Amino acid sequence: MKKLASPLYLVGLSIVIAFAAALYAWPLIDKGFERLEEWRYKVATAPLAHYDHLLATVKQASVSDGPRLFGAKAAAEEVLRSRSLFGKDFEYPNAVYYSHIVLGRINVREGRLDEAEAHLISAALVPVIDARAPNVQLAEELLRRGRRDVVLQYLDTYYTHSLTGRRNMVPIWKKQIRDGRIPNWS
Repeated sequence: MKKLASPLYLVGLSIVIAFAAALYAWPLIDKGFERLEEWRYKVATAPLAHYDHLLATVKQASVSDGPRLFGAKAAAEEVLRSRSLFGKDFEYPNAVYYSHIVLGRINVREGRLDEAEAHLISAALVPVIDARAPNVQLAEELLRRGRRDVVLQYLDTYYTHSLTGRRNMVPIWKKQIRDGRIPNWS
């Protein structure tokens, strides 16, 4: 009869095999941890990247016409719905402002001038921090359709709440609008 290996020998052999397997597998395990960390980073930053994309989309569309303007409708609506997700972001007020401008301009093209006016006033109530503001595209489109009162209200409201803009030009613009002209916004 053959003698079986001693239990101590089997334990030692098991430890050596486990150690060899660990040495062989460590690069795979380490790579897995690296991938896990990359994945965690991507998951953590994905909302920010998406938000940056939404902000860029509505900013560009606010001064565009045609397909780019209509293509930004979903982005503008998402910005207005996602306050709980992005509300504390420094740029969020700008995104809300430009979203109202985009949606208002789309409403003008669809003939819904009352909704466009509501978006113009909503935009004016946002404390914008963008140095390029105010965006007067929607205001000018409403002026061209005879909606002078809401544009005057926009100018008054915007410069009450905004942190930027050309305040010294407001009296000149308002006089031009009251005289029935479209102001030179620059």
